[in-house]
Amino acid sequence: MLTSLLSAPSLLGAASPTPSPAVKAEDVSPGTVGFIVTALLAVVTILLIVSMARKIRRVRYREQVRQEFEGPDEPLEERPRRGRR
Repeated sequence: MLTSLLSAPSLLGAASPTPSPAVKAEDVSPGTVGFIVTALLAVVTILLIVSMARKIRRVRYREQVRQEFEGPDEPLEERPRRGRR
């Protein structure tokens, strides 16, 4: 019994399937269309990252200007109103 268990994996490993000749290499590759789609996704992703970085920079700059304009040390109730209404 023990010898049959030990020899079972070697019997299973001996049979190796061969690939089907009906499938061509061109049928499973992404080809030109896949390359174009991937390239467009990369370009769109880069443009979105650049746009997001600009918007984050604007928000930080506006917050910095607002803090300089209002003064960070003054309590909100005691600050004089400045600027337009």
